[in-house]
Amino acid sequence: NYRGRFKQRHFKINQDYFKNWNNNMAYILGFIFADGYISDKGLRINLSIKDLPLLESIKSELEYEGDIKHTRSRCGDKYHDSIYLSVNCLDMETDLKSLGLFQNKSLTKTFPYVPQEFEIDFIRGYFDGNGSVSNKRQIHKYKNSDTYQIISRFTSGSKDMLEGVQKVLSNHGLKPKNVKSYKSNAFEITYSTSESYKLYELFYK
Repeated sequence: NYRGRFKQRHFKINQDYFKNWNNNMAYILGFIFADGYISDKGLRINLSIKDLPLLESIKSELEYEGDIKHTRSRCGDKYHDSIYLSVNCLDMETDLKSLGLFQNKSLTKTFPYVPQEFEIDFIRGYFDGNGSVSNKRQIHKYKNSDTYQIISRFTSGSKDMLEGVQKVLSNHGLKPKNVKSYKSNAFEITYSTSESYKLYELFYK
């Protein structure tokens, strides 16, 4: 089921990949919700060139025989190398839409239905796309010592999406969090050191 109006080569793919839930499928779906989108030409995943091994793993999991392509984008006076995977398969696109992924999803997406046993895999994928971990230095003037706090952060252009993420994580034992404005057009939820350890255990146990 190939879009004949686009003059592209035909590549094999497991077009039924998103029809059945499993751990890897839930992870990749979460990752696509963060760093992928559907356009008139199908599914596209854009990443930094440093994430090539991850994109190669996704390509292999989808059994896709097309190429990962390289491109350069300009931001001000600087150019950045990036990579992308473009998949043109109507069946897969239909399945992704039924799972809640649409065009222009950044500001309107909501947390989709995910079977409970795969919720953490989905959120782990979303975190790998739109999450970060950092150290925050704290200086104690009176104790004459420094400590470092771990900060885990989820970001999104959709407040509804993050509210769904924090609801699931609170059901798994993390503290309920308020979704806060982040910059001018995004939202975030953050977890401090103890909650970051709990998140780590949920993701990688």
